[in-house]
Amino acid sequence: MALAGLAAATSRIRIGVLVTHVTYRNGCTPDDPWAAVHAFADFVGRYQEVGINEFILLYPPMTDIRGAAGEVDRSLFEHVATEVIPRLRNKER
Repeated sequence: MALAGLAAATSRIRIGVLVTHVTYRNGCTPDDPWAAVHAFADFVGRYQEVGINEFILLYPPMTDIRGAAGEVDRSLFEHVATEVIPRLRNKER
């Protein structure tokens, strides 16, 4: 796990690190968590595996650098919000 590596590295140089939240804000990678339900679950699951435990996801997502809003099916958003996110909070995919 990435955070365990950070803790080990800082302890070797005698610097204590307390990390309670590690946040990811989407938009800095080509990932598209809003492409489909499984894409959202895979996206969050991959980042959870390396220790990220808080996500900031733009909705609707930006489609270009100027900030133009993209399109996401409302039913996809509702399904993710009501069913996928609760499963992911319990670390289920």
